[in-house]
Amino acid sequence: MTLTLLPANEIRYDVGNSLFPTGSRRFDLTEFEARFGSSIPLENNADLEALLSRIEQAGVHGRGGAHFPSAVKIRSAILAGAGGTVIANAAEGEPSAAKDAALWQTNPHLVLRGLAAVGALTQAKSLGVWVHEDSYSTRSSMAGAFKERAAAEIDRLPLRAYLAPHRYVSGEASAIINAVQGGSAVPKFFPTKSRAWGEGNAPVLVFNSETLAHIGLLASSLNWAPLESTLVTLLTLNGRYVREVSSDTTFAELLEPSDPAEHVLLGGYGGQWVNWQDIAHSRVHEASLAGQGLSLGAGIVAPLPNSHCGLIETSRIVEWMASQSAQQCGPCIFGLQWLAEDIQALAAGGRKVIGALDRLNDRLPQLMKRGACSHPDGVVRMTNTALEVFASEISLHRKNKCSASSTQPFFPTESEIHAV
Repeated sequence: MTLTLLPANEIRYDVGNSLFPTGSRRFDLTEFEARFGSSIPLENNADLEALLSRIEQAGVHGRGGAHFPSAVKIRSAILAGAGGTVIANAAEGEPSAAKDAALWQTNPHLVLRGLAAVGALTQAKSLGVWVHEDSYSTRSSMAGAFKERAAAEIDRLPLRAYLAPHRYVSGEASAIINAVQGGSAVPKFFPTKSRAWGEGNAPVLVFNSETLAHIGLLASSLNWAPLESTLVTLLTLNGRYVREVSSDTTFAELLEPSDPAEHVLLGGYGGQWVNWQDIAHSRVHEASLAGQGLSLGAGIVAPLPNSHCGLIETSRIVEWMASQSAQQCGPCIFGLQWLAEDIQALAAGGRKVIGALDRLNDRLPQLMKRGACSHPDGVVRMTNTALEVFASEISLHRKNKCSASSTQPFFPTESEIHAV
């Protein structure tokens, strides 16, 4: 299934698949229940344990980048006690990402079913959806789903939408937890990942929307089997495409033959640059990629057109990521800006290349794992891999040459696209 997200909020659907409807619309509640069934009963401990076992056996994990086992997170909240909050994260801060928007604009009830199931498992007191305030199409679909559920009196727990500032770091799990607990929507350091809400506080669980969709399937009465598929946002010159791909799909099968590329940014702006030949025959599957030291991250695959320069595009990404920091610690306040300036020097070319390269090789190891959150780590990882993958391009730039034939930007930044 392929979903096209066009620049001006318009969505075009090509064909239906397991998670998406056919046609340019969303499932209303009646259509949703006809296709996915009603919710399974979660009335007693046996029902709850049976669902949790299904989640565990299915290997459901985070799809927002961390890929943490969902059952471990749920059991940790159960041990922490009742009365917490479960949040569906619908805030995609990266301009190239679109899979959460695709889910919320086409099948919001599946995500909400997963959210309600986790709420029952953890004996939460409330449920919420975290969404960027200017994600208008997503919010409109979400509001329609809320009204339908309220009219049908489906949800036993209070359900609300939290409107988040449209910044990259505001969608980070610890930033969401911090805001739900009454603080600002900026990342916060928690020493224990499995208890990210902090000692002495009621549990606040944050789940990626795709993760909750998988849990929603397992909590459906039609006995859906665990999905062996993943949602991928494919970035091309023609726009962003959301595709649901099976676990045996290779990257060569994912990409269109008309989109030749020598290099791919895998996982998004905090991901990794890789050579196309190294992943062409690899499966689009997190566990398989982990064996190669790679990750799908937030589910973004961006093959760089051969007409574009990887150094110039990396420079644009680092500059944008530096502008998105929470400005809470040295690595974000100073380190990311230094990296941006050095990458800009590489992209500009000439005599400054050697000095910039020396500074990058010195600074990059010093910034890793030094921030109050993981935002600098992703930028460092992406930059490190860019230096490796684009080594020959760096040599060209040192001679004031460049392989690019196009000066048009490839990777979107906030000012270049409309929120979805």
